Amino acid sequence: MSKGTLTTRETEILSFVSKGLSHKQIASALGIGTQTVKNHMSHILDNLTAHNAPHAVAIAIQTGIL
Repeated sequence: MSKGTLTTRETEILSFVSKGLSHKQIASALGIGTQTVKNHMSHILDNLTAHNAPHAVAIAIQTGIL
């Protein structure tokens, strides 16, 4: 996967983040562990070269990912 692209799961998680859900709430909604959500967020930040979650959401919106 190249920079600036996200997997379907990463896009799903970022969508939840954009709605203000916590890692714990996202994990519960998706039936995965909180650490898994954190791992996905780390990949999201790296792939989008974002500084934090709000920055990642902004980049995703600007690029049409969300």
